[in-house]
Amino acid sequence: MNNLEHGHMGRCEFLSAGRGTRRLIIGIAAAVCVLLCCAIGGLSASSEDSDAAAGDTFNDRTFTYTVNEDGTTVAVTGLTDTSITSADIPSTATDSDTGTSYTVTAINGGTFYLNTALTSVNIPSAVLLIGDYAFFGCTSIESFIVSSENESYCSADGVLFDKDMTKPIQYPAKSASTTYEVPSSVRIINSGAFYYCTALTSVTLPDGLEEIGISAFSGVGTFKN
Repeated sequence: MNNLEHGHMGRCEFLSAGRGTRRLIIGIAAAVCVLLCCAIGGLSASSEDSDAAAGDTFNDRTFTYTVNEDGTTVAVTGLTDTSITSADIPSTATDSDTGTSYTVTAINGGTFYLNTALTSVNIPSAVLLIGDYAFFGCTSIESFIVSSENESYCSADGVLFDKDMTKPIQYPAKSASTTYEVPSSVRIINSGAFYYCTALTSVTLPDGLEEIGISAFSGVGTFKN
């Protein structure tokens, strides 16, 4: 083989190798693009799923829940078992259909409205909001129990208060006490707070009281003072 032929074949081999390298680079670039598109699509779908979850409802054997706007917490909205006598609010709840777990941070207004079976309510530390009239008309409740680690609410002598005890949220209607002295720290009596507490005959209000809510004392026994 002469030098001309040898040079021609070497150049052909080089060009062939170059084309192979270019094809490999193009293939890798295409694969990277596909992976990026899948990743972006997955993130978008995840975001959409999270947004769609807000307002969704589910239940367990005891309570019904609604997913809050943040998509990671829920509010208790009702009972699935209306025969229970003790409402032990859980710290977390899991949607059995999706397997997603949520922190329980609220009890919506009217959740236990006119429930006469409940005798006690246990509120964990995670609950930061209790809606209006959540326990209105629950005439069999004997006491409220609130975790000492709760940052928004507390209980004193079985009465449900805000954390600073400036407002009684709900007095247990089935309490056997006939008299009650509202703490001096109280500034507002919550609407319906003493609704149908028929055993009470005397309630002492503090000098610093500024507001009494709607139906706060409706249905209460005859006051002596």
